[in-house]
Amino acid sequence: MCPQPSPEQIKDKVAAIRRRQPAYGEVVAWMGDLLGLSQQDPLPVPAPTPGPGPGFPEGRSLFIPAELPLDMERTRALLARLAAKAAARKGGREQAAGLERLLALPDQTLRPVLTAVLAGDLQAQEKTAQEQGLDPQVLNLFLRLALRPGLLALAQAACEGLDLTRWPAGHCPVCGGAPRLASLDGEGGHRRLHCSLCETVWPYPRRQCPFCENQESEDLVVLLPEGEEGFRLDLCRRCGLHLKTLDLRCLSGPVIPLLDDLATWHLDLAALKYFEENPRPVQGS
Repeated sequence: MCPQPSPEQIKDKVAAIRRRQPAYGEVVAWMGDLLGLSQQDPLPVPAPTPGPGPGFPEGRSLFIPAELPLDMERTRALLARLAAKAAARKGGREQAAGLERLLALPDQTLRPVLTAVLAGDLQAQEKTAQEQGLDPQVLNLFLRLALRPGLLALAQAACEGLDLTRWPAGHCPVCGGAPRLASLDGEGGHRRLHCSLCETVWPYPRRQCPFCENQESEDLVVLLPEGEEGFRLDLCRRCGLHLKTLDLRCLSGPVIPLLDDLATWHLDLAALKYFEENPRPVQGS
């Protein structure tokens, strides 16, 4: 299951979020514009499948994030268009200048930066952001957008030969990325995880932590934000990580990770507050 949202679905999602959560209106509209630009980039020819393929039931994905194939020419071209979009926005000239400095780097210097984004290496991203005069979150966002068409094409090609109902792990079967979002759908609310990198979607047990595989009910906490029907937080007290969940029986779909992750930032703050007030128990106590 590797769906790619259409421009109409992106537009509808932006409108739905703005109606439901006006405080996110401006930033979500901006994200929708950037996603629309990445949608305009023609998808590349699917990348070849490496090695023997994923392991079932071993949980071995096709790729690990740090070794994903990169199309530097296409990534640079899209990043340049994104920088131009930023420059045209009020107050965006400084962001665009930082992105242009990034584009001026040779491939041998830029490639490790892209790899750091894919691998979630925050320290390396912060170092590059400081060197190029960018906010680390801006660097991460624009590079993820520039990489997105290639990652979606990779997932599309890979998923055609995979039975994801047999995938046992909480990380992505295609790229090895971690989910930040889950969804519930269908009768009984079947749970699906959404890869934050290549946007692959796969089923996963509801009462199991995808990060540490914990199934102990006393360590698995569900928070239902007041006044926000269709949203929930799944927290694991054993590993201290959380997952934001959208109930598509109440909310209109599809899940669009970059948009829905942005529009649920307040849930990340709620998770941090919960763990501050309810520290993890010491193992063995």
